[in-house]
Amino acid sequence: MTLVTPRFPYTFPTENTRYEYHQIHKSLFGGYEDEGGVLVGTAEKALLDLLDIRGVRTVRFLKIWIQKGHKINDYGLTYAKRFGKGTKALAVELGLITA
Repeated sequence: MTLVTPRFPYTFPTENTRYEYHQIHKSLFGGYEDEGGVLVGTAEKALLDLLDIRGVRTVRFLKIWIQKGHKINDYGLTYAKRFGKGTKALAVELGLITA
């Protein structure tokens, strides 16, 4: 399972699951909903984090996701503008945001 944190990255293996914490900048830490005391990223937030963490390896998956009619809402578009040039360029290439 992939998770994000503003702290140092680390991996926490359990018997059934491997939790991979990836570091993101503090300014990108947001876009979560409280689900029973657990902060869970919105679909848009998770998508942008994945794009930021995995980069071009995510592009193929995202193209399929977009072809199935999924879109990013206004919050996701606003949030996307916080990311660095590389992530923004991939989002523009995929048609998720405009330049």
